[in-house]
Amino acid sequence: VGAMTLATSINLVTIRHPVVTAKWLMALAHLSGARVVAGLGPGSSSVDYAAVGIPFDERWARFDEAFVVVRELVRGRDAPSEGFYDVAGLLLEPQPARQPEVWFGSWGSDQRLKALAAVADGWMASGYHTTPTRFANARARLDAHLITCGRDPAGMPDMIATMWLCVTATQREADHMLRDVLAPALGTEPAALATQVPIGSPEHCVGLLQAYADAGAQQILLWPVSDPIEQLHRFDELVRPHITS
Repeated sequence: VGAMTLATSINLVTIRHPVVTAKWLMALAHLSGARVVAGLGPGSSSVDYAAVGIPFDERWARFDEAFVVVRELVRGRDAPSEGFYDVAGLLLEPQPARQPEVWFGSWGSDQRLKALAAVADGWMASGYHTTPTRFANARARLDAHLITCGRDPAGMPDMIATMWLCVTATQREADHMLRDVLAPALGTEPAALATQVPIGSPEHCVGLLQAYADAGAQQILLWPVSDPIEQLHRFDELVRPHITS
């Protein structure tokens, strides 16, 4: 396992509590010996907050504080204790040999990109809200904020998470996945989704993923819509060999 990277998608740290989040990240890193990447975000559903009795309008204030608490705790440092989380003097053990990385999940608004540039180990862009052009524009704005913060953009990795995948043999199957499966679930028009996610022929999937690579995307987390083992085989045989970094 040590040679693998273990990555979460977006963990709603404001709902699960930053101390709990930091502890399980450290445990995962300690037990696996692997590189652990945690994507943290506040979420966007008021239902999630209502379920745990946290006011939805507090999500960003809580998140900005919780993010720093997690980052400091997994690094074995005393986290700031102000506002929502009283963690003064708390140090978590055991410290793993390789500290988890704390990444910021964001759709790409300029306000959030500016915030993550100052504190995050990496950027996890939303696969539901981007296209190759949007990603390239957001990455350029992030790089500018990093330079302003005195950080080297080359030292800030990125990842798109999570991107639906369906390598199909027929356009009918692709249309069904876009129109009947994903569009209703995501509240997005099928035509728009077709420009965002690799669902369709091998040629379409290669072209779209290559466009993301050309836009500067370093990694993409893929999520097969159905029959995951078969989809991963199709991707490995029909798509991956034709994408150049």
